[in-house]
Amino acid sequence: MPCCSCRRRSDHGPERDDPQRIGQAGRQGRAFRGSLWRDAQPGARPGRARQGSRRAPQWRGGGVVFGPHPRGHDQRMPAKMRRAALKGVLSAKQAAGELRVVEGFALEEIKTRAFIEHLEAWDAQGKVLLVLAGRDETVERSCANVREVRVILADSLNVVDLLEADTVIFTSDALNRAQEVYA
Repeated sequence: MPCCSCRRRSDHGPERDDPQRIGQAGRQGRAFRGSLWRDAQPGARPGRARQGSRRAPQWRGGGVVFGPHPRGHDQRMPAKMRRAALKGVLSAKQAAGELRVVEGFALEEIKTRAFIEHLEAWDAQGKVLLVLAGRDETVERSCANVREVRVILADSLNVVDLLEADTVIFTSDALNRAQEVYA
């Protein structure tokens, strides 16, 4: 589901997708090829150029010149762009009817069955993202066994989690907290 003018899911998530790239391509330069004690060809020999090391690139078994080296692929996304992407995804979810706000959600005890009853009452379908205002161990442990449910805090909303979820459920406190943080 495209949220605005994006073409792919990763258009708004380079800072999350790129660290998953390995970036391990590498070749050994002359410093990593080991050393030989004797000069390959001293300069005192007549008629040939001096050669200092058999590990120089022009020799067989020598290092590679300007070869690839491992690097990180992570990059930071500008804060305004990140905020605009978040607003775009939330607007698209709201327009599609996949966003719900619930009042006064609390569980008295850690029971998966009680949590599933709440999900059924909210008519949550598919993958569910539950957004809480703060840590709630009772809720987190109650939904730990439910594979299709992910719980995050309002402070750590991100575009990738919102796009992956079929239903997004905010508690009223979490919605207020998200408006404070991302407004």
